[in-house]
Amino acid sequence: MEARRQRRRASLPGASPHGVGGSRAILGVALALCLRCCPVSAAVEDDANDTNDTNETNVTTTTSITLTSTTTATTTTIFLQEAGTVTYYRLGDGDCLAPASRPVRGISTRDFLHGSCREVCATDDCLGYAYAPCERICTIYGDPRMLLKGQDPNAWNAINGWGQITDTTKRCGSACFLRMAPCLDGVIRSAGATLKYGNITFRASQTVPCPSPYRGALELYCGLSGVEVVSGRCLRQCPGGSYFDRSFEVFYPSSLHGDYTSSGCPRGAQGNITMLCLDGEANYANGRCGYNCQPGSLRAGSGIVMYPAMSHQAATPLDCPAGWTGEPVLRCFDSMVTLTDGKCDKHCAPGKILIEVGAAVDELSHGLIPHATSIMLPCPASTFAGQIMLKCFDGAVSLDTSKGSCQRHCLPGNVSSGGKPNDYISIRRNVSHGSLLHGSERNLTCKPGFMQYPEDQLYVIGVTDKLPYRIPLRLLSPTCGYGTAINEYKEVLCVAVAEKIMYVVGAQDNRIYRQTLSMVNPTSFWGETISLTMLASYISISNGYIFALGVFDLEVHKQKLDGMTQDSAWEQLSDDTLPLTSITVVQNTIYASVGGSRIYKKDQLTPFTKWTGPISGAWMLPITSIQIVGDTFYAVASERVYAQNVSTMSLSSEWIGPLSGEQRVHAITMDLVNESVEVPVWNPGFVGVLSVRCDDGDVQLLKGACKMHCSEGIMISNNVMLNYSNMSNGESINLTCPPTHTGILLTTCDDGSVSYRGTCGINCPASTVTSNGAVVDLPMIHHNDDPAVLTTWQCPDPYVGNISVRCFMGALRWEGYCNKACTAGQWERPSSSAIVKYPQLDHTEKYSGKCEPIYSTLSYSGNVSFVCVDGEVESTGGCYSDCTAGQIENNNIKIDYGFIPVDTTLLVPCLPDDWYGIVSILCDFGYPVVVNGTCGKLCRSSIYTSFATRDFKMTTPDIKHQMSAWVTCPREVSGQLYMGCDNNRLTVLEGSCGERCPSESLAVYGAHFFSPAMKHLESYDQPCMTPYLGKVHVSCKLGKLNVTSGCKQGCWGGNMTIAGGALLRYPDMISGERFSVSCPLGYAGFVTLQCGDQVPFVQAGECHKHCDPGRYFTDFWNVEHAQIFHSDTVEVTCDAAFDGYAVLKCNDGVVSLQDGGCYKRCTNGRFTVRLGIALRHARLGHGEMSPSMECPEGYVGSVRLKCEMGVVSIGEGGCPAHCTAGGIQGARYKYMLHTENASLVCPVAGTLSVRCFDGVVTILGGKCLNGCPAGRLIDENKSIIEYGTLEHLGNTTGTCAGNSTGYVQLNCTDTVVMLDPLPGQRCFKHCVAGTLKTSDGTKMSTPAMQNGQRLPIKCPGTAGSVTVRCSDGGPYVFSGDCGPQNCPAGKTLVGQTEVQHPEINHGEETDKPSQCPGDFLGEATFSCSGAKAEVLNVSLLYPAIVNLSAKDFFAGNATPAFLDEHISEYFELCGCCIPAGPPPGSLPIKGVDMRKIILWAASVGSVGVLLATVSGLYVMRPKNLRFRKRSQIYPNEQAEAIKDEEPVEGKIVAYDGPEQDDGTLRIAGKTVQKPPRVQFLNDLPPDW
Repeated sequence: MEARRQRRRASLPGASPHGVGGSRAILGVALALCLRCCPVSAAVEDDANDTNDTNETNVTTTTSITLTSTTTATTTTIFLQEAGTVTYYRLGDGDCLAPASRPVRGISTRDFLHGSCREVCATDDCLGYAYAPCERICTIYGDPRMLLKGQDPNAWNAINGWGQITDTTKRCGSACFLRMAPCLDGVIRSAGATLKYGNITFRASQTVPCPSPYRGALELYCGLSGVEVVSGRCLRQCPGGSYFDRSFEVFYPSSLHGDYTSSGCPRGAQGNITMLCLDGEANYANGRCGYNCQPGSLRAGSGIVMYPAMSHQAATPLDCPAGWTGEPVLRCFDSMVTLTDGKCDKHCAPGKILIEVGAAVDELSHGLIPHATSIMLPCPASTFAGQIMLKCFDGAVSLDTSKGSCQRHCLPGNVSSGGKPNDYISIRRNVSHGSLLHGSERNLTCKPGFMQYPEDQLYVIGVTDKLPYRIPLRLLSPTCGYGTAINEYKEVLCVAVAEKIMYVVGAQDNRIYRQTLSMVNPTSFWGETISLTMLASYISISNGYIFALGVFDLEVHKQKLDGMTQDSAWEQLSDDTLPLTSITVVQNTIYASVGGSRIYKKDQLTPFTKWTGPISGAWMLPITSIQIVGDTFYAVASERVYAQNVSTMSLSSEWIGPLSGEQRVHAITMDLVNESVEVPVWNPGFVGVLSVRCDDGDVQLLKGACKMHCSEGIMISNNVMLNYSNMSNGESINLTCPPTHTGILLTTCDDGSVSYRGTCGINCPASTVTSNGAVVDLPMIHHNDDPAVLTTWQCPDPYVGNISVRCFMGALRWEGYCNKACTAGQWERPSSSAIVKYPQLDHTEKYSGKCEPIYSTLSYSGNVSFVCVDGEVESTGGCYSDCTAGQIENNNIKIDYGFIPVDTTLLVPCLPDDWYGIVSILCDFGYPVVVNGTCGKLCRSSIYTSFATRDFKMTTPDIKHQMSAWVTCPREVSGQLYMGCDNNRLTVLEGSCGERCPSESLAVYGAHFFSPAMKHLESYDQPCMTPYLGKVHVSCKLGKLNVTSGCKQGCWGGNMTIAGGALLRYPDMISGERFSVSCPLGYAGFVTLQCGDQVPFVQAGECHKHCDPGRYFTDFWNVEHAQIFHSDTVEVTCDAAFDGYAVLKCNDGVVSLQDGGCYKRCTNGRFTVRLGIALRHARLGHGEMSPSMECPEGYVGSVRLKCEMGVVSIGEGGCPAHCTAGGIQGARYKYMLHTENASLVCPVAGTLSVRCFDGVVTILGGKCLNGCPAGRLIDENKSIIEYGTLEHLGNTTGTCAGNSTGYVQLNCTDTVVMLDPLPGQRCFKHCVAGTLKTSDGTKMSTPAMQNGQRLPIKCPGTAGSVTVRCSDGGPYVFSGDCGPQNCPAGKTLVGQTEVQHPEINHGEETDKPSQCPGDFLGEATFSCSGAKAEVLNVSLLYPAIVNLSAKDFFAGNATPAFLDEHISEYFELCGCCIPAGPPPGSLPIKGVDMRKIILWAASVGSVGVLLATVSGLYVMRPKNLRFRKRSQIYPNEQAEAIKDEEPVEGKIVAYDGPEQDDGTLRIAGKTVQKPPRVQFLNDLPPDW
């Protein structure tokens, strides 16, 4: 009940929903119980507000007041004046009790006000009191003797009991209050200070300031344990002392907490020291001590500044010395002068600066240059061209290349026209030139031919790429490089060179290949292997033989090169178990590396000769390749080349080396020339002119090339070697293959390299081909590259067909097939009695036979076609049963039919004749089927009427079934109907009946005439009147004429312009006449005109316009042309600034480009590759590309420029820039080269892997992780969440905004904010206005609500209300329901009166109490159960104010502070009550008259005697005076004596006889109707 009362009070005016300890909630309840005039406002109650009071809420302070009241019918105004305080504690309802529910002693009286009752308890002798407002009974607890002091003893009654209060009776009507003593004044200590405080009311606080010299205050509280310090502390003063500022001791005085003190520095020093006092401890705040500064000098930047004497901590701006500029600021601190701002920068004196561009160096003189200024000077003319900017900074002169540069002149040297680096042929292409000025151009002639002596060459195989390289043997050194691979087409294991032919072993298949040495280039093709019978791991060539080391047996094999074929056999030269890794052959001796570390040899080339060795000592490095040149033994070990002398090689000899450079090799071989004989080789030299230009010291090739002639050599095709002679560049010769092969090689010389087209294909010897068992003999067939050229051979008997044969590279490739013949036989249909015989057939031969029945009574139709396919007979078609004569029915009408062949039809009349129809019968594999027509009844002659006859009667003739006939319409109308008959049902198929058209006068275009009378659908043509030609068509339909004029006039001679603009002349023509004319001048074509109605039109033909002279324009060029006839084309030469020609075509006056085009050339000039890079180029034709040009310093790469329609662009390459220092994602990087990679550390977290590419640093991997700026986030429910700034991996609490409320934890991961809600965290949406349906089906409108808000809403049209609560955007019924179970507003008896209450929901209580009416005290709270309102409790707020009666107090007139003070002074009543009035005075009391007893006794005795006498006389009366009984239980013999008596009303007579069937009786000789029986008892209720 207490909880219900608190919830009820919390909703009234003055109530605080969040009071400390619940005291404000009880105050609101107390106020609500006493409100009579104040309006009640609705409050929103949240679940969190349901709190229970603690005992502390029952503490009340009594205030003595002087009361002045003005009472009206509705209001009472109270004026309060405070006098003193005593604290009371409301223990509970009912009277006070001692332990064990025993009474408490004290005194009691009536007719007391609550304030007066508390006033009596104001003494220390009072333990507490109980008060009943309705009876106005005051009970004071304590020692009665002490309590009655100063009181009227006659007004009080003493109560026996115990002297302690611990509980209450918990009954309604009164309340028990305990008196609580205050905390008396005293002292308390804090940090050494003693504080005095005054009396403190129980449960009250007091603030006491700290005494001087302390600062601060203490907040004290009076509680159950006495005085307690709630907060605060006394802060101590700081005593005087000293502070050391380095070597200076500064004394400071004492100070109070929080004060600053400033003390001067010691004598001789300058400055002040400021100290701050904090709770007894002095702390340094600011200031420094120091000495003044003497005059002197100080370096400020690059200059020295003189300064005067300066005071300690003073700052002075000074001027720089002569030759310098700036404004330095110096500061003195403790005799030390320092530079705090600015500096002096030196001007640049006259002098010289070194200009260095590449290898070109020169000096440039300059005058005085002020600091931070720049001047532009011409470059030294002897070495450079152009202008360059000099910049002075603090006395140093530097070059500013962004505003100009010095371009170098070109020194004498060579210019290359192509080739590969380190290639001796490319070096020979170089053409020498003299000195060239920057920007000048010159033509250079290529070198002529000269005599060259051959030299030894070293061939190596790279380790990583397995590609062959070449270098002159004389250049072999530890620092040498091998350049680029001479062939990149095939990866190889080893290489051997002999007689200008290179032999290699493939790394993938271990096959041996060869190629002419002069034709070996990076893309040359090796062709097919020269041996299919050997898989080799190493080869060597000597004396015309090739030696190979087998892959599987690791033995040496040999074969003669001359006559070697793919299938020729190899001779095995060793049969040992030595693990050979490489071999070399010199004369008749084989050298081999064994086990990868030792050298063995064999002096005879036979398989039975044993290996000798080892001939060298064990080597720690594995040997992969060996080679002997003269007396030198070369070996590849650990991917380097080593050597030693053959003659001194022994087990103890050492290898010399490494002889090769850093580039790793796998295998080596030499192309050797006999050093004793120098044989000159023809060098064809070069041809051509090079056009060069000097650009910044670099001689660039503008155009031209030095092309090389070709020397004699050998061409290999399919292992066939053909010799060719010396050839000039561009020359071609044909080489004919030997007789064993077929083909011609077209050999061409291109810049020293010989290539060929064609193949020497191996011819195919005579052989046979087997196809399908047939053997076809073939003669020798020549090789042919063309797959379309085939030789055809016929298959032998008895086969049929051809074989087409082609020879390619010695292999036969054929197609075709030899097919077998088929023997005679017969075909039988499954499950049928028909056969078809066929004769013998050749392949693809066909035969068709008829079906033959096995039995003569059967009939079959059909044919079977046969074809022979390679000995197998295939058939199509079949034999099918015919239909014999018989009878069938259709629509219950019989049909007789004759013989019908299968899949054919027969027309047959229905029975009895064709008036009943004709049908078409199909024989469907022996079954007759009607496929067309039906049988039915004919249509007899009758009268027919319908809309088609215009509802007139029409007589129809007899019409056969499925036949039709034209019938003339009734005479009232005209026309005909085409009637059809279908099984005795007539149908109009076409035609119509209609009214006739009378004669009319008609006037139309070209004619005026009278029409004749016409029938329905009749028509005729009326000729037009002169000068018109044509006819007028008149038709009649349903009584109306339809007139169409076709009259036309002729055309007068004249001219007309037709489509395309041609003007044609024509003569006079009559309508419909045609005239043909050629197109006029300027047009082509022929046109036929036809005269229509006064105006001719083009009936056929067109005129196409020629194209006038003019210019043809495109987006980039235009050309001038003369007149072009239609459909003609002309070729026009382009203008001077363009190359090419244009073929123009004329089409009906429009010129279009048919072929060709004009392409603009590009003039010489500069092209900006990118900002800061401009390259010069010569004149370029359209599509032409410039030579390669190197990029300038600061960039990397080269560029070739291309001309496209007069616009120069980059054709190949580019000049990517290096990257300057900068930052990315906050991480800093230094200067980086193009394509350089770096790893950066991020400022917050993470690392970046970056790459410089063309001046731009990009991220390869990693990421810099950053925090998240403040912003908004939208969750899955579209709620907005606002948040502040977050650190990376940090979190914060976001606030739901907009139409949502709540808090959600968020986290930040690299600028991305994500939801990270804790359990229960989310955004809850507010609710918008709408409708809601209760459980009983009632619909009600709901307003907009915030999440968690609850609002009461009245049920529409019925009792009750519901509390609607908003939960995450969805309103729902939190409590209550609509319906008859609720209690409507009304009155309920509460104690002595009825109290009005509002509507109450079933199972709920009233939100606020209802005031008892009139003079009754109390406010009632009601509950509802099953539509019945019941009283829950009755409360009364009655402050204990002297002279204040309960009926005169209205809470609405009191201040909130007053109500808060008296919050606990309420009573739970047993009902609405009227306070008891003062007891009346005592009245006189009559005395007792004892004589009454005697009189009463005599009277009673007399009455008793009288009654006994009367009773005895009545009992003893005679029989004649007694009442006779009318009924009897035996027959009355004297019945006859009363038969004659008449029935008398009210008397009982006997029946004369039994009751009759009709319900009549005989009574006293009369027949009477028996009255109905009266029901004695009423009908019982149905539920009994």
